[in-house]
Amino acid sequence: MASGLPVVVSDWGGYRDTVIHNQTGFRVPVYWTRCDEDTAQSTYLYENDIVHEMLSSSQSVCIDVEKMQQYLALLIVNKELRESFGRNARLHVQNNFDLEVLIPRYERLWRQQIKEAKRYKKSPLQKPPLYPRYFDCFQDFPSQKINHAT
Repeated sequence: MASGLPVVVSDWGGYRDTVIHNQTGFRVPVYWTRCDEDTAQSTYLYENDIVHEMLSSSQSVCIDVEKMQQYLALLIVNKELRESFGRNARLHVQNNFDLEVLIPRYERLWRQQIKEAKRYKKSPLQKPPLYPRYFDCFQDFPSQKINHAT
């Protein structure tokens, strides 16, 4: 987009926030099925749980391939559309993602977060649910335990 080119992207996460459908490019519909229960029930069968989890999750997502082909074909055959989207894309990047635009936005965000944080009393760190208790489980394994006094 910064190079003045139209884009065809999946309508997912950050792409949805950066590409204006039908102006700077096309967003291809994405479909996702709930897979966490299946993943949780079968992950223990595999040696590398994280890899299986990622594989299982990625296999539950698909894009509308026909739409993607339609969008690509439109851009290939329609020079005016390509050029128009490309100009729009370049302007969109300059107006929204140039450092001169981003830095003041981040500074405002940080000031807001600091202001918001000051409204709350400090609380002790809370462990997330299902926090792994590795040290409790394996505390007898090392030759010596290191603590703050050490």
